[in-house]
Amino acid sequence: MSKLLIKTCNENNISPNELIELYTLIFPIVSNNVLSINNLYDKQLVDINHLPTEKGKRLIADYSNALSILEGRRKTNSKQVDSAILETEINNWIDDYRKLFKGFKMGAMGDKKACTTKMITFFKEYPEYANKEIIFKAVKMYINSVNDTRYLMRADYFIFKNDQNSNRVSNLAIHAEEVDLEKEELTHNIMMI
Repeated sequence: MSKLLIKTCNENNISPNELIELYTLIFPIVSNNVLSINNLYDKQLVDINHLPTEKGKRLIADYSNALSILEGRRKTNSKQVDSAILETEINNWIDDYRKLFKGFKMGAMGDKKACTTKMITFFKEYPEYANKEIIFKAVKMYINSVNDTRYLMRADYFIFKNDQNSNRVSNLAIHAEEVDLEKEELTHNIMMI
């Protein structure tokens, strides 16, 4: 079961079935689960007419927003994005990210926990690049630019690494900006045709 679903249910003291039932009241699907509707009423998520209350609507809006982020349908634009949502999203594809570095040299995939932690930080600090597609393109761009794979950065260091002056640097952000600029340039060229 999705960590997001569990987190949402735990925070609101409702069962997954009740959350789905509330969801179906807002986004209609045929459902006649009277027990769940009564429980939703008891929790003040629906009114006597089985219509969502403001509390119920807010819960579904928050859940829908989180789902949009998880499914990559909405680009994050706030540094205040919930870490649990980010962790759930990133855990879904962090192994694929690390595999992009696989086979070039021993240890290039980096530490999974470090990659996850640094990627969460990256999403918060660089919301304009907080997109799996941009990140994967940036990694491929970086790997293609490396002439000697002995000097290829580890996956976790590519996200963030301290330079010789102890300043944190993100090679991922540098390459993501290049990917974003290429996309803008392509869009501009297409519009000029």
